[in-house]
Formats: sequence, C-alpha cells, structure tokens
Amino acid sequence: MSEFIPKEIVKQAKQIDLLTYFMNNNPSELVKKGASTYSLKSHDSVIISNGLWHRFSTNEAGKTAVDYLMKVEKMTLQEAVKNVLNKDISTYKVHKTEINNVPRKIIIPEKASTNKEVVDYLKNRGIDEDIILDCINQKLIYQENKTNNVVFVGYDYDHNIKYAGCRSTNEKRIMRDAKGSSKKTEKEYFVTGINCELDSVYEEMQDTKRYYNKGDKILAYHAYQSFKAGEVTPELAHKIGVQLANEMWGDRFQVIVTTHLNTNHIHNHLVLNSVSYTDGKKYYSNRANTGRLRHTSDEICREYGLSVLEEKPCKKSKINFENYYKKSFYNDNYTKNADFCVFLPICTDFMTT
Repeated sequence: MSEFIPKEIVKQAKQIDLLTYFMNNNPSELVKKGASTYSLKSHDSVIISNGLWHRFSTNEAGKTAVDYLMKVEKMTLQEAVKNVLNKDISTYKVHKTEINNVPRKIIIPEKASTNKEVVDYLKNRGIDEDIILDCINQKLIYQENKTNNVVFVGYDYDHNIKYAGCRSTNEKRIMRDAKGSSKKTEKEYFVTGINCELDSVYEEMQDTKRYYNKGDKILAYHAYQSFKAGEVTPELAHKIGVQLANEMWGDRFQVIVTTHLNTNHIHNHLVLNSVSYTDGKKYYSNRANTGRLRHTSDEICREYGLSVLEEKPCKKSKINFENYYKKSFYNDNYTKNADFCVFLPICTDFMTT
C-alpha cells in the first residue's frame, strides 16, 4: 500500500501560507517581531514576513506551510498535506497495482529533423552533453518540430510509447503532456528512493546541499547498469539496482533508482546526490570507486546467476577499472567486469522523466 494524494488536494494544501497555518493550529508558537513579521519559538532563526518564510540558520526559504513542514520538520509530502489540512488522507490510499489498464491512444508530437535546440538548451542548464546524447539515442527525448520544445518520452513493457511530456526550450514556460499520455507506466513500479521520498526527492536533495552549503560544482552523479537481453525481468532488474545502490551508498547518500524498459536491454539508472545527508561530505568519484561499483554489480549479478562481461579496458579511456578495484580495496583474485556501469557527473539541477 502507498498513500496517493490527488493533485487537487496537494494544490489546496499549498495555498496555505505558513503564518496562516500557525495562526490556525498553534498561534502560541508565533513571536511577533514587527507589524507583519514573526519568528517561531521552536526555530528562532525562522522569519515569516509578507507571505514568505526564511530560515537563516540553514538558508532555507519558502512560501507555503507544506514547504516548511517538508524542509524544516522533515515531513513527507503526505504527512505535510495531512498536517496542513487536518484531514485524514487514508481515504486516498490505493494499491500500486490497481492501475487502470484501459488502452489510451497517445498523439505524439511531430519530431524535428534536428535536436540542436534541445541539446543547446539542456547544455545551458548544465546537463552533461554525453547524457543528453545518450537520452536522444535511447529515444527518451527529442525536439518537437513546430515549437522546438523538448519532448520527454516514457515506455511500457512492450516498448510502446505511453507518455510524452513537452517542456519549453526558450523563455516561455511550457509544461504540457501530449494528448493520451499516461505516466502510470514504468514509474509506478520501477522507481525507488533510498534515503529520500519520491514525492519530494528534488527538494530533499537540494535541502541537503543547502544545509551543508555545498550547492555548487558537481551536484549529482549518474550511473547506469545494463543487462543481457532477455535475461532479467523488470522486477529483478530493479531489485538488483536497489541492492547495488544500497551496498554502494545506502549508509550516507540519497539515491534514486529507476528501471527503464525502452530498449532491448533492460537497464537501471541511478542518480546519486553528490553531498552526504549524514555528514555533508561530497562523494569522491575516482577510478577506485568506479572499480568498486563495477565489481559490486558483478557480484550481485552472479548471486542471481546472471551473465557478466569479461573485463576489458573502456573504449574511450582505455582504463581497466578492475585493476583499481583489486589494488584499492581487496587485493585478491577477483576477476571479470560487472554489468556495464558508468559514472557521469551532472553539474546542474536534476532532471527526471
């Protein structure tokens, strides 16, 4: 069971600002500082003024009571909405498997003959060009013909397009889904958050950076893990991806694991917050850690009787990462490479589709 909150209920909760929330629920918590300025007894560095709030001790800020409860009180979205509205949201609980499978006809935006605008836009957002080109090659994104918008694509088990979302590549704020789109494809089943909630993963990762004042340079790392065609089910692939993420980073970092079914090779994407939520230290991506990642993936795959690749130097770098693993960690006779895992730095805000 998971708690599902309709968008209209979340929107209703987010209309309530923090001052109104405390006046209605706990007015004694408010300390008046001026004509329209308040602080809080429990968090004296929080200032509420002109409909906004700011926590100076951690440089966190927001407008709504939901923002405050999630960022400062560390509530999940479900907990925050329930708290703000004083409403039992259990009536919205649904099984993840209870998804309406009635076929929907999706109208895909026409593709442009080039992806130049999309590549330039995403590069300006700081996304690594290798990641952009990889997503284009995997047909996860493309450029719309008439508007030059970027289109994000989602697939079902049989590699049929079930979702297409358009986002503007210019100053216009365009956020729309193609007619007939359904987001309840892979996402409902094959996305897992480690040390973070899916409904607020972006905010939680950003809060970690703000808390430790480490929001610059590399913001996240992206890893992917691919399996031999026809050898794993989506469920097993996702299970392995989650196990890999937990063994590698589960004790210190926030990670999102997604399993994609849009190619012949089922594969996992792992996005790792570059800053540890436990101690504020940044992840150190070097050859030894990459070797450890590949080796750990190998060992997990062998546990499930899956194929692994023979170790060989990477095509681009000519580096044999297994050598670094053996030298830096165990110095034993382990050989061969894990399922293919590559680390790429992301130097801007996260993008999820």
